[in-house]
Amino acid sequence: MVAENLFGTETPALNNLTDSATYCLATNFTPAVSGTITAGRYFFPDAAGSGYTVGIYRVSDQASLGSASFPVTSSGWQVSNALSVAVTGGVEYQVSIFIPERYVATTSYPWPKISGNLTAGTDNGWLAITPVSNQFATIESGNGASYFADVVFEADEVGGGSISAGGLAVPIALGGPVLSQTLALSTGGLAVPIALGAPTLSQTLALSIGSLSLPIALGAPTLSQTLALSIGSLSLPIALGAPTLAGPPDDLAITAGGLAVPIALGPLTLGGATYAPPDTGGSWESLRGIVHEARADHARNLAREANPLDCPEHGWPLELTPRGRHCKFGGHTV
Repeated sequence: MVAENLFGTETPALNNLTDSATYCLATNFTPAVSGTITAGRYFFPDAAGSGYTVGIYRVSDQASLGSASFPVTSSGWQVSNALSVAVTGGVEYQVSIFIPERYVATTSYPWPKISGNLTAGTDNGWLAITPVSNQFATIESGNGASYFADVVFEADEVGGGSISAGGLAVPIALGGPVLSQTLALSTGGLAVPIALGAPTLSQTLALSIGSLSLPIALGAPTLSQTLALSIGSLSLPIALGAPTLAGPPDDLAITAGGLAVPIALGPLTLGGATYAPPDTGGSWESLRGIVHEARADHARNLAREANPLDCPEHGWPLELTPRGRHCKFGGHTV
């Protein structure tokens, strides 16, 4: 996790200020995302002394969420002892520094202050006068001052990674990758339109974002769909079996995004008749022969509906013509 703060290495314009009184000097801020306040920060004046503390408060009800002392009070930016205050994205909080005597400030500070996931709004620079210990500050500075009360903030990890675009960090939750498209398999002049569903891969992949590598566990492969085989004007349904990653050498395969899906043809049906597919050692030429046989049977059955008498020589329905009954298969009249 990356530690963030509001003021970075900024230096106050006024140092070693004193009014011979105690103060609580504070900054109100809102985190954009949920996370943890792990410490307080303060720019100590040149002659600070001891007794400085930091407190974290929720602005809506002024509830105290945690406090800590500073182990070092020498001049410049110092970090308090550890805190562990969980904060919620979009909720306003206050960091208050108890000042025994001396403090620092920059008047007419250019609010708002935005740094990473932290935002200190326009209404800022808060104080409490003559407190005896750290407390919520309710008086707004009359001159738009910043008293450099700050925090150390760590955002919660979300999803396992982030994509950074133009400086904007976008948390992502990784889901299950899917593939959905319409492909076409073309073999020796035979066009087979194939409407694929959503095949998935069964293996562990890795998503790399910059130098961050995230393992992705994908689900088991699935493909269950009735496809259509088109040859000329004849359309035959094809029932695909479960996809596998191995098969006979002459099996055809659909390749989609690196996924090889062997096609297992089921029985072909036409006009109530069933035709067996090629066996595992067959070829697409044998399938073409089966399709031609199916077309011939289908045409013969359609002709038989209108002409119930068959040619005794060829078994083809005889059509009634002015010259007699004609066999189209043999080209003769009976």
